[in-house]
Amino acid sequence: MSSTLHIRRLHNRYLVQAEVAQPEEIRFACEAALANLPRTLAAALGERLPATDPSLWFIRRLPLDFAIDPEVNLARAPDLWAGEIADAATAAIESGGDEVVHFPDRANYLAHFLVDLLDGCAWNKWYYAQMEGLRMLSTSTALRTAICDSGEDGLQSLTSLSDGALYSLIRSLHPSDADRVLAAISCAATSADESACFAAIAGAWHRILRLAADEEERRRLLLFLCVGRQNPSLIGETLRETATAACWLARHLYNSPASEADILLQALQQGDLAALYRFSGLEGAARFAPLLRCSPDCLSALLERIAQGLASRTNEETRFTAFGGAFLLLPLLDDFPAEAATYSWPDLGDVSAAQAIRVLLLASCMGHERSLGCFRDPLLRDLMQISRHLRADMVAEWLSRISREAIRNFTRELFSWHLQTGAAEAESFQLFIIEHGSGSAVLLQDSARRVWLYAGAIDQASEDLSCIFHGLPQPRNLQCDPSLTQLAGEIFSESQIQSSPELPLASVAADLDYLALPVEFVPARRIQLAISTAAQGLLRLFACKLHGFARSSLEYLYWNFLDCHATVTETTNQRVVCLGHPPLHLVLSMAGMNRCNYQFAWFGDRPCAIYPEG
Repeated sequence: MSSTLHIRRLHNRYLVQAEVAQPEEIRFACEAALANLPRTLAAALGERLPATDPSLWFIRRLPLDFAIDPEVNLARAPDLWAGEIADAATAAIESGGDEVVHFPDRANYLAHFLVDLLDGCAWNKWYYAQMEGLRMLSTSTALRTAICDSGEDGLQSLTSLSDGALYSLIRSLHPSDADRVLAAISCAATSADESACFAAIAGAWHRILRLAADEEERRRLLLFLCVGRQNPSLIGETLRETATAACWLARHLYNSPASEADILLQALQQGDLAALYRFSGLEGAARFAPLLRCSPDCLSALLERIAQGLASRTNEETRFTAFGGAFLLLPLLDDFPAEAATYSWPDLGDVSAAQAIRVLLLASCMGHERSLGCFRDPLLRDLMQISRHLRADMVAEWLSRISREAIRNFTRELFSWHLQTGAAEAESFQLFIIEHGSGSAVLLQDSARRVWLYAGAIDQASEDLSCIFHGLPQPRNLQCDPSLTQLAGEIFSESQIQSSPELPLASVAADLDYLALPVEFVPARRIQLAISTAAQGLLRLFACKLHGFARSSLEYLYWNFLDCHATVTETTNQRVVCLGHPPLHLVLSMAGMNRCNYQFAWFGDRPCAIYPEG
């Protein structure tokens, strides 16, 4: 593509001296000069920027202020205008800044867009304005359209992605979209040898084992890209056909009984096309055809790698979750006194109250918009030992049966836990009213680390707080809302009470919104506030482990530390978690949180080992 400058909007304001008789004529003359601006601007920029540079520069605003003498320079207005724009654009490129973004080439730009689209932040970045037409599409359709419409840049952008980003992208594609992407990026003419392709496929076969054999479309796209990244000369139709044949074979071997699998392998090794036709029909035999043309040595190496992959799946299983940040919270959730806090709660069918509250707390920690997806995640459900048949309405019906006294006990256990762990210092509290949802709530917060100790409806606060804090140490200082001074004096009679209207209402309201579970889960306000209080305590404990981020908002904690995917390889001896990279993963590394081992009571004997991706 030749060098091009696109000006999205040119906004002009003309200042003319008051004594000029006909100022409109000057404006008309300047506007007429714009007709020649493309030609003169191309000439001006051609002297400053190399025509062969594939870089993309995005400049959000380019303010210009220059003078034109209408009696002398009006005829030269296009040249003056172009010179000023070229000078300003060159200066902006050289100086950089927040309003200037650079990409080495269009493929790099597309790669960044794909990653940001997967992370859900693409539409918050102004330099993706040209992609706006994809905004209303589903994630899979938008990814496929962006890649397929970009020609060779689509292939280059995919091969430049990190392993984690590439795997996440392929998992986000619908199988049919994965097929269309593969067709689009493999259309280049190639004279690659089939044996060379199969040899490369055998070498890269281990890279696709984390995808199930039934995910054939995604598997062959990942295999094509893994091979193409290591051997660019093999990219083309031949590699696509051989990758399709290898994945088709693996799927049949995985899904077929051992006796039928032996027949298939024997037919391939003997080059028996008739046997293949009888086994898989005309379409299947056509897909297996490249394997029949493969040399015996190459075929044996490939079959050995596929067989090893199948054997490993009998002893281990690799699975994926978009909620990788959950594994950073599970050690804290394991410490939470779930059994004591829910000892008087009824069970949820065959799920204990402790198991159910753990999964609800984890869902709440992921944030309101993602809580339902976290609750439904099959991997997390299996790890938390929650039936896949459990529905949100069943949870809501169960929570409606929790008594007021049971909720009080839950809050008392929560407060005791915070005292034992040191999350609450109990030296200074803040008591205030917060407007949230359909009504007001009273919230009690430990001032040191802003850990919530209680949140309840305002009409029940006096009775609840008296019961909850009976016999517990009272704070030295209590800062409270002026309207709660009398209530505070009755409950915290030994504390020094300070009436203050300056309390962190805005940040608390934002955190309450973040933690609120959907009404499909928790229709009752009382239990909703209790669960939010416990989840906030978990996230505050998590933040305290991150130096300098102890008081960060919950939304900030999610987007910078918890927003990552994970692959989990389960064997008979352990679970190995490969954690993706959230934006501030270096802080997690410094805290040792993304490289550790732990074991949970509800996980049985198998320990869980966490490692960062890559």
